[in-house]
Amino acid sequence: MPHVEIKNLSKNYGKVKALDNVNLEVFDGEHLTLLGPSGCGKTTILRAIAGLLKPDHGEILFDGRSILDLPPEERDIGMVFQHFMVFPFLDVWDNVTYPLRIKGKSEAEIEEIAVRAMELIGILPRINDFPEELSAPELQKVGLARAFSTGSKLLLLDEPMSNLDSKFRMEFQHELRDLIKKLGLTAIHVTHDQWIAMNISDRIAIMRKGRILQVDTPMQLYYAPNSIFTCNFLSNSNFLEGIVEQKEEGRSVVRLRGFGPKIVIPTDRWERRQRLILALRRNEISFSYAKTSEVNILNASIIDEHFLGSRTIFSLRLENGDLIEAESFTKDIPRDLGREITISFRIADVMSFEYPEDLDYELALE
Repeated sequence: MPHVEIKNLSKNYGKVKALDNVNLEVFDGEHLTLLGPSGCGKTTILRAIAGLLKPDHGEILFDGRSILDLPPEERDIGMVFQHFMVFPFLDVWDNVTYPLRIKGKSEAEIEEIAVRAMELIGILPRINDFPEELSAPELQKVGLARAFSTGSKLLLLDEPMSNLDSKFRMEFQHELRDLIKKLGLTAIHVTHDQWIAMNISDRIAIMRKGRILQVDTPMQLYYAPNSIFTCNFLSNSNFLEGIVEQKEEGRSVVRLRGFGPKIVIPTDRWERRQRLILALRRNEISFSYAKTSEVNILNASIIDEHFLGSRTIFSLRLENGDLIEAESFTKDIPRDLGREITISFRIADVMSFEYPEDLDYELALE
């Protein structure tokens, strides 16, 4: 299985930096996802690895050997595209076996490899059908079977589920991961959907504007993001401004802006009087009814609600005027707007970040 190393990779389109000195390592047998908003450079990395574009600077190594001078067909890569890249005038069998014929495989080898790939994907019963007779999930399975039939140990996936509806997407993402692991492949997966990335990845590389901000496991990224942008991109969080009022061992007390309520945070690494941004996920907020003046139990009023079936998103106003959102799966939460309630949350669930030079930029999901 290939060990992929990307070193100081850069690519410019005029004044636009599509890739800005990117460094990344993908381990043997790993399912790594490149995650970020549209236009952040994810697909550019994939195309550079595949040989579909030439970077301006940097190296791409497979098992320690540079592959930049190799044409795409000699890089031994399987690729699945966002759009269903199938030949409309060929049936399923001819679509899947096309790369094998290009490689000059014998008919016996073609049959053995292609049948196995289609059995794995579950598309063998449609072997004689043409693309116009297939559903969107079946079309993507044809693309996968074709990629698997190449025998490549490195699989590049460019948003392969973006054209599937939500129900099929949920089913297909788990099938895809199981197949990749079963075949022992190394996979580099591009998506802008954080839920897909969290579900199927061994590690995730968070990208923004041509740069990699953080690479880690889904759980580590979710619970220990290194930036406001990563936190905001991966979770439905509220961001509140405050100043460190006092420090204790292992924790600090932060007062929200406008001489607002106090919040205890689970760290003493910030200096007293330092300006911070606190992040609190809306699903980690609990509701109650009695007014209080204690820390991490805040008074609020309901100003709006959004019913989403199994849960409801509430818009709340804190005593200092800050607006936050909280979600609840409980049916007996009061629905009347203007109702005063209290909210609470665990100290361990509060994340803190140094106040940035440009808060609007950090909070922008682009």
